[in-house]
Amino acid sequence: MSACFEATRWLRHQFMARGPHSVHSPLVYRMITEVLTRRREARNSLKPVEACRQRYLADGGMMRLEDFGAVSRRRGTSRSISSIARHASSSAHQLEALWCLVRDARPDLILEFGTNLGLGTLSQQDSGNVNITGGNIV
Repeated sequence: MSACFEATRWLRHQFMARGPHSVHSPLVYRMITEVLTRRREARNSLKPVEACRQRYLADGGMMRLEDFGAVSRRRGTSRSISSIARHASSSAHQLEALWCLVRDARPDLILEFGTNLGLGTLSQQDSGNVNITGGNIV
């Protein structure tokens, strides 16, 4: 009976908890209501980055990889650029969220490891708060 009750409560929460008011943490509430609501602005600003992502998705060229992860052992040392863009790169939705977070945080320095195809770096630079030529993205 207890498991049924818990499942019912969980299902009810899933149906009822739609929107920022179901979030308990003030930090997460602010992030949802003030930061991530700027997605339309991000989408407009990231049009060149999205065009670059679409070119990568259509690119059939091969890229040699020096990846030491478990996945690389199964796939060999080269992958197509379109495969990397489709499976390992950030989606448009993720790039918009990253743009909003960087725009709100206004960091002085961004240290990024493993840029992959560089789309995340481009979206951070495009947020208007960092300057690649000034050396703020490392």
